[in-house]
Amino acid sequence: MLKELFEDFNKRYDSLNNKLYNIVTDSKDNMKVDSLSQLSKSQKKTIIDYFNLCAEEYFWYKRGRIDNKIWNSWQAGMNFWYKHKIISDMWHEEVKSKNGKLSYYINNGDEFFENYK
Repeated sequence: MLKELFEDFNKRYDSLNNKLYNIVTDSKDNMKVDSLSQLSKSQKKTIIDYFNLCAEEYFWYKRGRIDNKIWNSWQAGMNFWYKHKIISDMWHEEVKSKNGKLSYYINNGDEFFENYK
């Protein structure tokens, strides 16, 4: 099962990586995109897809299906993206309600991202 999860999660991450990079480096009229209102629907969908991937990885890690070494690597990657303001702002927006937290299989909002505040 670990092999299947590992392959699936890495394949999904590979499909999101360039899109996330483009979001955090995108600019409009030479101004950095730094507010949620500046994101397109497609960009918001990409970020939410990424959060869903993080939630699934975390879920299987907590169930003992993902090795600690793999999880630590994935969480380092999650924190890399989270340090970008647009990503962390979107995360705060997503988990500010109880239902938002539940949709990501978490209780507090701080389970995936080491630096969540």
